[in-house]
Amino acid sequence: MADDKELSLYRELNASGYEASVIATFNVRFSLYERVLLRRLLAAGCRYNLLLADAAQCGTSLSMGEDVPELAGSEYALVPIQAQGAFHPKFVLLLGRTKARLIVGSHNVSVGGFGLNREIATAFDIDPSGASADLAKEVWQFARAWAS
Repeated sequence: MADDKELSLYRELNASGYEASVIATFNVRFSLYERVLLRRLLAAGCRYNLLLADAAQCGTSLSMGEDVPELAGSEYALVPIQAQGAFHPKFVLLLGRTKARLIVGSHNVSVGGFGLNREIATAFDIDPSGASADLAKEVWQFARAWAS
């Protein structure tokens, strides 16, 4: 049974003070991202949003034509990542002027990953002027390297 100390990814995306998000996933349900997660981010003031997803999984979603991204390119940047095996990291990086937060876990951007499954995740508060800033920099450089 959940208690108040349990990490809620939905609550995390409602937090104010962040201007940018980077979310990495293997599998993605675009309808969940656009209608639920992105709406929460935008409502909280997060205006720059980047979604990194496995290219093969994106291709599968697009080829079925049932769950296609409608807001990619206008409300957020979608970057399908081509990997020799699979692009499989799962994290949320929230960036603000005076703070940052990193959530690393087993969740995909899917209904199961954000609600139905029992997933594991941990969150790190990043102090931009402290030693924890190196952690956020590493994740940002990882994302930049894959996105390029």
